[in-house]
Amino acid sequence: MKAKKSLGQNWLKSESAAKEIIKAAEIKGGDLVLEIGPGRGALTKSLFAEGALVLAVEKDDRLISELQEKFIEEIKNKRLILIHEDILNLDFSKIFKTHLLTNLSTYKLVANIPYYITG
Repeated sequence: MKAKKSLGQNWLKSESAAKEIIKAAEIKGGDLVLEIGPGRGALTKSLFAEGALVLAVEKDDRLISELQEKFIEEIKNKRLILIHEDILNLDFSKIFKTHLLTNLSTYKLVANIPYYITG
């Protein structure tokens, strides 16, 4: 599958880069992590290795089924909540209520997001 330039996709492949991102975010077991644009799941996989719970928001239709297959056990065990949505249009309060995350006061934002949405 080719990355879509229109979405600014540049998928993370390096395990060492994923580990550096996790180290910088100080991820610990049990942390709730909002991952913007999980892409093909390289960072997501590393987050699970640290024991994080992941709320991943992916816009690209093509990647949703790939992520659902790749992380079937994590979804089943509620370690991954996968949302098919544009992060720029996401209603966080609705998502947190829908997935019973209202009792959580903190989460960490971790992402390899497209440059064009960071401005």
